Amino acid sequence: MAHLASSYESYETFLNGADAIWTVDLGALNSSGVSGTAIVATSTDEDGSSYLNVAISGTGLTPDQVHAQHVHGRFDASGNPIDSVSPTLADDADLDGMVEVLEGVGKYGDVLLPLVSPEGGDMPMADRNGTVSFLQSYDLDDAANFFSPVTGTDYTADDIMPLALREIVLHGVQVPDGLGEGTDGEVDGGTNGYTGILPAAAGEIESATLDEALAILGEQRATASAKFVLGGGRDVIDTGVGDDTVFAGSGDDEIAGGSDNDMLFGVGGDDLLYGNAGDDTIFGGLGEDTIYGGDGDDDLRGRQNDDVMYGVGGDDIMQGNGGDDVMLGGGGNDTMFGGSGDDAMEGRIGDDKLFGVDGDDKLQGNDGDDVVFGGSGNDTAFGGSGDDLMRGGDGDDKIYGVDGNDDIAGGTGNDTLAGGSGDDTVLGEDGDDQINGLSGNDLLVGGNGADMILGGTGLDIIGGGAGDDTISGGAGADEFHFDAGTGSDIILDFTQGDDVISFLDDGAIAFANSSENDTRGDSDLAAADFDTISTVADIDTGNDQQVIFSTGGLDDAMAASGADVEAYLAVNDGEDSYIYYDEDWSDTAGRELVATLEDVSTALTVSDFDVY
Repeated sequence: MAHLASSYESYETFLNGADAIWTVDLGALNSSGVSGTAIVATSTDEDGSSYLNVAISGTGLTPDQVHAQHVHGRFDASGNPIDSVSPTLADDADLDGMVEVLEGVGKYGDVLLPLVSPEGGDMPMADRNGTVSFLQSYDLDDAANFFSPVTGTDYTADDIMPLALREIVLHGVQVPDGLGEGTDGEVDGGTNGYTGILPAAAGEIESATLDEALAILGEQRATASAKFVLGGGRDVIDTGVGDDTVFAGSGDDEIAGGSDNDMLFGVGGDDLLYGNAGDDTIFGGLGEDTIYGGDGDDDLRGRQNDDVMYGVGGDDIMQGNGGDDVMLGGGGNDTMFGGSGDDAMEGRIGDDKLFGVDGDDKLQGNDGDDVVFGGSGNDTAFGGSGDDLMRGGDGDDKIYGVDGNDDIAGGTGNDTLAGGSGDDTVLGEDGDDQINGLSGNDLLVGGNGADMILGGTGLDIIGGGAGDDTISGGAGADEFHFDAGTGSDIILDFTQGDDVISFLDDGAIAFANSSENDTRGDSDLAAADFDTISTVADIDTGNDQQVIFSTGGLDDAMAASGADVEAYLAVNDGEDSYIYYDEDWSDTAGRELVATLEDVSTALTVSDFDVY
């Protein structure tokens, strides 16, 4: 049998020959008032191709807003599918009054299949009455359909089975102003407004009979959105062949550009604008517009309200300008500018460039080697697969590289930065940052401020930078970089024999006898660079020792010597180890604590040190 066409009539024909049928009763989440139903069924084509066919009807949604929807699923520690259930308010971990995306994942699991148009990545939009009607077919043999925009994980059709253990979730909630005051989640207590990522409704997928599914389909058809079935009485303009210029006027219009290089102006009203084929330029106008670039290298521009833009094919340029805009790139190498407002941008396929500019933006590169810049505001950014270049800019940003060898810098503000898998470079720059390399051999540098740095797994190089930092190397042989005059850091898990302390050569000290061999754990410092003493008074001023070990107690080691020797001193008190610096050791008042190595109760040795 042929797979589904986008009409209720063809869906009914399909149901009568479906291989298996399930239905979903969608219940409200987050006091959204949303309700609805879904039908999920599988079919096999004449050539043996398998399809998953979905029909969704939802009411009570926020009018004229895009509402994301997905099939979610959970797995146990061995990767076996387990039952997904709907979250409740008891899952509101940050107590902001709303169950957010990550809070719900523990109950219904990660996104396995985004319910969008496979051709263009289009998400459904509610009509002015708050109704969504959605019919779509998915090729089960096309792995590109199955992925998580939340975690960046790729899935397959096998992962969504058995469907009876899975759940459908609709997103997008109008949040009352003031809700969540004093929390730091997606609901912040300010002017919340429409929050597109909050779960609005969910329901478990359950096996059904043909008669049950046909009855639900009849109800869906009776309440179908006029925007989906009839077009809603708007003016419809199809430009046809040729390079056309069209000004729509003040109504809620629909303009289709045709096959050539068109220029479309929405002007007033909430317009629906299609570029289709060709290199098109589309201006949204004064209303809340929805713009599809189509094939070709298109230039799509919103204006002052909340616009939605889909690049679809080609290397597109999208500019949100004013308002809280949504931009989805599609198949080419796209460039997006958010403008003012809290914008959401997703690059999808290709090497994309995303610039949040102003506002608290959400940016996601997905596939390809992407460039992601948050700009001003408190931004959240995900790199996805590929080797991404990511910058936070101003504000308290959250940046996650996910896969690939990423280059991440937080900028100003107190940022949360995570490299993900791959060999990442992560720089905190200004502010009190939290940095996590996760897996891979990472280079992690805190920059200015009191930072918390976690190396994760792998052979990491970690430098706190300026400020008093707390550092954990994690699993693997790690290298901790230090220079005097940059703060007093704490290392939580230094492991002798694996990890090394590496001083900056030609930093506070120019090591007289150092050599460059860059072999971790085999010190670049020569034997003449080291000495062992009982007290500081034993320092030999005639030699070049710049790393000195104390065999006496901490009090003995810190006694002033009057010697004119610039050196680091390694001291152990039986519980922890300490590294001090002094430019001449003549006065204890000038002594600087460079690092504390917690729970390192054995005296440090030559093999614990290096230079870089």
